[in-house]
Amino acid sequence: MSTNVYEGMFLVDVNKWSNDPEGLTAELTGLLEKQGAEVLVARPWDERRLAYPIRGQRKALYWMSYFRVEGSKIDEIERQSRLREVVLRHLILRVNEKLVEPLLSQLQDSSSSTQDEPKEEPKEEPKDEATSEKSDEGPIAEEAVAAEVEEE
Repeated sequence: MSTNVYEGMFLVDVNKWSNDPEGLTAELTGLLEKQGAEVLVARPWDERRLAYPIRGQRKALYWMSYFRVEGSKIDEIERQSRLREVVLRHLILRVNEKLVEPLLSQLQDSSSSTQDEPKEEPKEEPKDEATSEKSDEGPIAEEAVAAEVEEE
């Protein structure tokens, strides 16, 4: 059976994350590796307030991972995610092969910078017709669209 690249987004209990971030990272990557997945990139993405409480939690850490595994193993990964007390919610999506390299390079570049650095506010530039037509989907989507245009 062929392997595909998947994106996994796990909402993790913030309290448990703050007590043991390394242990939780090991637990989540172990969950994937136990099913034969090759973890390509795994890191915390953002801590946010939830729109509604999930299991009594009002905040969650979004933990993102990209991994390569056979499609038949996804059901068991989802089952194991539901059984984990620390995972509040999860979503696993298959990534288009054309987007794998741009996504991985973007995540590896952003993970090399330290997360404790303050985020700089983007400076507003005067808008002209060329910049007003750009989408708000971000640099990853723009790179993927550029790559598709070059292939055609």
